[in-house]
Amino acid sequence: MGDNLRPVQNILFLGFACIYLIIIILGILLIALKTSPNPWFGVRVPWTMCDKEIWTRAQIFSGKIMIIIGIFGVMFNYFLRHKHFFVVLGLLVVSITLIAVTGIGYSAKIYKQKYHSLKVK
Repeated sequence: MGDNLRPVQNILFLGFACIYLIIIILGILLIALKTSPNPWFGVRVPWTMCDKEIWTRAQIFSGKIMIIIGIFGVMFNYFLRHKHFFVVLGLLVVSITLIAVTGIGYSAKIYKQKYHSLKVK
């Protein structure tokens, strides 16, 4: 991008960094709050909502994933901030998708291990 777009570009990358920091904070909250199944915060899928043990394990796993992805996101955002806007934007989209897929997938996996089916009891 040209020098006249540098301030706009800096604001966009600051916004991306803030999103990754929010992801880190939410990951810490998922681990620290130790909430019971609720409709507002956490991995809310049928498998977690019906079993407190699966809820807790899924929240801790997802929180760790969010922290790791958030840290890497901040680092990639910093190192690529002046040259690769669409790469950073793509990484953000992939990061959010990865967080959702791994959280849902992990909760399904541990539910199936416990109940030998994905049918909610």
